[in-house]
Amino acid sequence: MTQSPSYFSVIIMPPHSGNSWRFKISPPLFFCSALFFIVLTTFVLFMSYRVFKSQSNFRENTLLKQKVTMQHKQMAVFNDHLDQLALDLEIVLSKENELNLLLDDIKHKGRYSKKKNSKEINFKERNKKLREQSSVSPSLFKQRLDYLRRVTEASDKHISLLSKRAARYKKRFSNTPSIWPTYGPVLSNYGYRPDPIHRNKRQFHRGIDIASRSGSPIKCTADGNVEFSGWARGFGNTIVVNHGFGYRTLYAHCSLLIAKRSKVVKKGEVIAFVGTTGRSTGPHLHYEIRRWHKSIKPRPFLDMDMFTASQKVW
Repeated sequence: MTQSPSYFSVIIMPPHSGNSWRFKISPPLFFCSALFFIVLTTFVLFMSYRVFKSQSNFRENTLLKQKVTMQHKQMAVFNDHLDQLALDLEIVLSKENELNLLLDDIKHKGRYSKKKNSKEINFKERNKKLREQSSVSPSLFKQRLDYLRRVTEASDKHISLLSKRAARYKKRFSNTPSIWPTYGPVLSNYGYRPDPIHRNKRQFHRGIDIASRSGSPIKCTADGNVEFSGWARGFGNTIVVNHGFGYRTLYAHCSLLIAKRSKVVKKGEVIAFVGTTGRSTGPHLHYEIRRWHKSIKPRPFLDMDMFTASQKVW
């Protein structure tokens, strides 16, 4: 039976000629040295991996922190833009409320007192709360953005409706007699009066007589269509304008007619000149307003704005 060696021989020989070295290592020492080498190599590799991993994680954390910092800066910039948008939206809501109150005042003829704009107040409170939350938690930034978008869309729709209402009121006011046809003292008012030709008789005067120099311009008092332009018995040269909404105006005793029949005329447009044609004792304008073919007092319709119109004649 062959006995196992009691030691291992390790011979080191240089590449070139020279002396060689021989070492004798016992088996236990050899195995311990080999195990130590394996453990040391494993430890070195493990520590190298840990160092590499730590450096990699450090770089990733640094990049992540930079990214988060940049995101926070961007969020701050976005929030500043949203703050400006919110301020602009507050102004829009305030103007929207003013327009709504004005139109309600026209619609209800000034009978209702102004009310607080609860919509604007609620918007300020809600926006302030979302602003504070989005500053702490950037994830709520989108929630604030969506809220501002919804308010903007709702405001746009409401303003569109208000604009249509305002256009209707503007159209109605444009077709409502509201200015002086010519300037001068009123010689005779609406109602019963002595006949200017036959003083011993009384007659019902269906308009007002405005004294003015012959040749003074006569302006149409509202938008409309010329329904009649020519000679009328007693009135002389006369123009009748149909304004819609049941209104008609009559301008009589003119010296010269400019607007012809079927002509579309605008408020303030010169349609004739003052004269003394027909049954007249001197240069003046006989001015009538008729509503649904019945004469009404012209006085309330002189120098009238839209709110006065809504409260007095609409």
